[in-house]
Amino acid sequence: MTPLLIAALALFWGNFVFGLKASFKQVLSVVLFGEFLFAIGLMAHLPIMFAKDTFQVTFSPAVLVSELGIQSFWYTLLDKFSIFNIWEIIVAGIGFSVFYKVPRNKGYLISVLSVGGVSALHVIATGIGMLFK
Repeated sequence: MTPLLIAALALFWGNFVFGLKASFKQVLSVVLFGEFLFAIGLMAHLPIMFAKDTFQVTFSPAVLVSELGIQSFWYTLLDKFSIFNIWEIIVAGIGFSVFYKVPRNKGYLISVLSVGGVSALHVIATGIGMLFK
């Protein structure tokens, strides 16, 4: 579901806001390619999970607030700055710049607005959820 939402946001920002032209299939293929990086991230997490005997393993600044738990607002916010999230944004930005035929900085902007938008929605939803605890 998340790749479809990211692709829809990227299509919105690229085709409608910036006035560029791409098909949904092109946008979705770039987003799915970026999502493979999460699989690589999970494979990198597995040995550490087994060694520490816990699921609370991260390659992000969220390690600084790990005592708050993975359901906390601050953990969720800092976890969005994981090396694999940043890598996904970079890969998607390069892909967007290629098929939109724009400079890399504009491809990165579309990537940050779409992938970052979904990440921001997750952080906001976590914050709202914390209000009801």
